[in-house]
Amino acid sequence: IDAMLQKAEQVNADAIGMSGLLVKSTVVMKENLEVMKQRGLELPVLLGGAALTRSYVEEVCAPLAPAPVLYCADAFEGLKMMSLIKENKLKFYIAEKNTQTKRKAPAVKRQSIIKHEDIRFEHDIPAPPFWGTKVVRNIDLDTVFSYLTESVLFRGRWGYRRGDLSREEYETLIETQVRPEFEALKQRCKEEELLTPEVVYGYYPCNSDGDQVIIFDPETKSELLRFDFPRQKKEPYRSIADFFLPLDSGKQDVMPLQIATVGLKASYEAQRLYESDAYKEYLLFHGLSVETAEALAEYWHQVIRRELNIAGDDGASIEDFVVQKYRGSRYSFGYPACPDLHGNRLIAQLLKPERIGVSITLEDQMTPEQTTSAFIVHHPQAKYFSLE
Repeated sequence: IDAMLQKAEQVNADAIGMSGLLVKSTVVMKENLEVMKQRGLELPVLLGGAALTRSYVEEVCAPLAPAPVLYCADAFEGLKMMSLIKENKLKFYIAEKNTQTKRKAPAVKRQSIIKHEDIRFEHDIPAPPFWGTKVVRNIDLDTVFSYLTESVLFRGRWGYRRGDLSREEYETLIETQVRPEFEALKQRCKEEELLTPEVVYGYYPCNSDGDQVIIFDPETKSELLRFDFPRQKKEPYRSIADFFLPLDSGKQDVMPLQIATVGLKASYEAQRLYESDAYKEYLLFHGLSVETAEALAEYWHQVIRRELNIAGDDGASIEDFVVQKYRGSRYSFGYPACPDLHGNRLIAQLLKPERIGVSITLEDQMTPEQTTSAFIVHHPQAKYFSLE
């Protein structure tokens, strides 16, 4: 923050922008705003990035600063805000927005997916095909590509939104421009081996103990480590730990874990494009590489469900996977139900991802960036929920 503010003063900046890809970034943004408030700086701040939501910016971040704090869903909204600042129209925009907010009816708070029923253990505990870990290389890239969610890639990562276009005009844009770009980039990734999908995954015996899940050594049966899962502060007072057999049940449960990456070469290529000022090519490649890592995680989650013989509840399409039409859930640390990124370090301790070129930063992030980590809960009632 010191370097940012010094530079802002040096160039007489109109605004400061901060973008956060990872959950940890949102904490740093909040701390930076607190520093700006302490120093009495009244410079507009633009916040955006995958880790942020509009409600977080407007309800948590904005009250911290004396100057406007603006949420920008994408680069185009960022440009709009900078235009308002340049034309000295920002205060009118904010006044109108506040008026519209007051007119809206009070929002109905979305209830947790899990209602008031007790967690039941009427199902059989699936038997894993092995205990411990395995490394999987030479994964077919076309297979991974088949698990991409095109709507997320095209609209979310690449910014091809419908906007003012009619449905027919938008579909024409997708078929005549976006899809040819998509197919050409996939072909280039295969020919130049820019994306190399690899996975390390495994199965460990476990039990819950209150808000913790104990992981045991498959051979010695001794305790290896514990995952801490926070609990909701109001009904139904849910914790992820509730979905595992308790320690006093006399039986052990199983926790599958996985780390999936598309390799360091993807990061190098993204950096090369960015430093070459090839911004559109960078946007397209970076978006595809990140979504391919997510597609690989989705694919391997399905492999795990098949190995556990619980894939019978799977939906028929990738879109079904997006809305969790399968048994159980795949959680990653940083999700609303398990926000503490320290869990990544524990997953790495079990899976030893350095075997596929993945390491953990001091902030408990995975590198290369195009990497995902997760643990899987097979309980039929396990779905996403928020701690709020």
